Amino acid sequence: MIDKSGRIAFRAQWTQAGIVEEALQQLLKIQHERGLDHAVVLGGEDRSVPVSYQVLYSYRALQRGGSKAILDFQDSMGLPGKMIVAGSRLIAPVVESPGKSMAVAALGLGVVAAALYAGKALRRRRMMPRNPYDRYVFETPEAETRGGTDYPAVGI
Repeated sequence: MIDKSGRIAFRAQWTQAGIVEEALQQLLKIQHERGLDHAVVLGGEDRSVPVSYQVLYSYRALQRGGSKAILDFQDSMGLPGKMIVAGSRLIAPVVESPGKSMAVAALGLGVVAAALYAGKALRRRRMMPRNPYDRYVFETPEAETRGGTDYPAVGI
């Protein structure tokens, strides 16, 4: 970003809309309020790399350099480097073929939903209230019911 005097007011390695907008607003505010032609904003430089870029494309770039490049990257970066390589190695197939990845995810979700539904149906059948006497029909002679009691005789 160049200010009114033609000198660098801010530079960034990666164009991130939020950071550039913040730097531009700060530069315009300083130039308007103070009437300065030259101002350095946000420390003059932004070296941060967007996380999505690191995760999605770092392994592909390192893979072109060979296995030694991957090992050197992990050794020099330490734990964050190992996490970036592992994450990008997992995400690489998704980036290269998103259609297949979405199809596999939908199929997996369908299998899980079917299993949950089947499990719920089996549990419902299993947990039905069961009465062991439901299968047997007790016949009561009419003489016993006429005797004044409404209860049939149960023989044990």
